[in-house]
Amino acid sequence: MEDEQVLGCIWLSETARLAPVRQAALLRACASGDAFLSMSARQAADLCGEMTAAESRRFANKSLRRAEEIARQNRDSGFRQLCFYDADFPKPLRHIPDPPAILYVQGRLPDFSSVPAIAVIGKRRASAYGLQIAEKMGYSLSRAGVVVVSGMAAGCDGAAHRGALKGGCPTVAVLGTPLDRCSPASNAALMRDIAAYGALVTEYPVGRPYTRSDFPRRNRLISGLSLGVVVCEAGRQSGTLQTAQLALDQGRDVFAIPGSVDSPNSEGTNELIASSGAQLVTTPQRVLAEYEGRWSALGLRPCEPSDAFRAAERSVNRKRRPQPVSAPRPAEPEKPEQECAGPPRGESVAAAYASAVPEGPQRTLLAALSAPMQIDELIELSGVPAADALQALTFLEIAGLVRRLPGKRFEKIQ
Repeated sequence: MEDEQVLGCIWLSETARLAPVRQAALLRACASGDAFLSMSARQAADLCGEMTAAESRRFANKSLRRAEEIARQNRDSGFRQLCFYDADFPKPLRHIPDPPAILYVQGRLPDFSSVPAIAVIGKRRASAYGLQIAEKMGYSLSRAGVVVVSGMAAGCDGAAHRGALKGGCPTVAVLGTPLDRCSPASNAALMRDIAAYGALVTEYPVGRPYTRSDFPRRNRLISGLSLGVVVCEAGRQSGTLQTAQLALDQGRDVFAIPGSVDSPNSEGTNELIASSGAQLVTTPQRVLAEYEGRWSALGLRPCEPSDAFRAAERSVNRKRRPQPVSAPRPAEPEKPEQECAGPPRGESVAAAYASAVPEGPQRTLLAALSAPMQIDELIELSGVPAADALQALTFLEIAGLVRRLPGKRFEKIQ
């Protein structure tokens, strides 16, 4: 027999289906999930506000048949169920405006009250620039002991997860689908790796049909689990910007990577920076510097990378590319699902990518940077147009190949 507290939360989410603001009020007003099952619609309305006629009818239906079927399917599939009242329900999610009543989990969910977590997100149809940034950001944050959270979407999300797996710490994917579905299908191998060495989380039960509207709704959980959100690439109208706004509404930090003013893929991130909605960052170290000295004050301790994650690194690299992992090659932008295998665990980002800088402005600038020089001098010497040079230098700085000096000067890191 399933725990009535869990069944009550499944029933509230799937049968009663109250508006988010009313569900949140009811969750916080009650001491346990089984309280909903003995409560009339009138009593519930006194706690959470006036219901619509449809909500009142659904709330009056106390049948647990659907909840019991969902619980059985999850148990048979080997998935965990965490209700709002469970001790190991992620504490950060208790305090967002519209917390989920129930979560379904595959893998080992970190304790978000004791380890730092940062979300890394970006466009689905990302450029090679955005994919490279997301991969490096995920890798470097993970190497620093941070749990990387993202949405396992095509493009930047998947790249961030792959980088995090190689960094050695768990990564958490918040899905817009049930655990028995993978979207996009091309991320099936990545999904298995995340489940084995991190965790998959969703509020949608096994067997439930999913729609496009489910993906924007899950974004509040990505930001809600995290101390801050790093936006690697975003167009002017995108779900990525919605997640950034949710993070601001939830009181989370928002960081954005600048991009070329001529790139539609960077319009959103540049606007976030210009409107002061996000802090401009160009390296993972700048994100980490925001929290320097704050981990202990927040009661957090960086993760210790586990040797078990070396297997994840080997697995991801084996599935993603036939070449040796010691010589990764930036991928073509039209194939985002095969992007960026990333540097091997234990090797610095700079060392792994120095010999694999793509042809074009990045390689030209790196070759021209024989000594510290001002950006105007570097542009004139290399012949790279100013707009392309600024974008290329941003990537080279993120990759750890160059460093920015006072007076708009740059130098190569040897």
